[in-house]
Amino acid sequence: MFKLNCTPAPDATLEELAECIEWMAHAFEIVVCPFPDWKFEMADSIAAFGLHGSLIVGEPKMLSAASRRSLGEVLPHASLSLSCGDELRSAGFGSDVLGSPIHALWHLHQLLKIQPQFSQLAKGEIVTTGTWTDVCPIKPGETWTSAFSGISLPGLTISFV
Repeated sequence: MFKLNCTPAPDATLEELAECIEWMAHAFEIVVCPFPDWKFEMADSIAAFGLHGSLIVGEPKMLSAASRRSLGEVLPHASLSLSCGDELRSAGFGSDVLGSPIHALWHLHQLLKIQPQFSQLAKGEIVTTGTWTDVCPIKPGETWTSAFSGISLPGLTISFV
């Protein structure tokens, strides 16, 4: 996820948009499904508020000017692994998020520009960009750990009760 330190210009390039990022952080989204066997229609998902249960946000990493300039090259190649105990359960790359989380942010910026009924991205906003891994089922008593490679971003350890 990213926090914006300034409002991007309507015609901001990917590089200019990256200059508007104050910090980034890793987050776990806990998805819940009230529908048996995860069988539902799109309207059901909307009625269930997108199946979002909670969002657990890691420590924000402040970005230097040099870090912001390299996001476009670094994020697509960075990887994330999710483990439960000693077992790797899922892994993915930044490129799995519309080519890169920074590309996902730029895509959102472009969509908002052509939909005047919605506010544009603005200073102070925090934006989640999408998942790098497959969704995994969790059970009470499990402890999950995430770890990054290729980017200096701390992972998270979460125990479920």
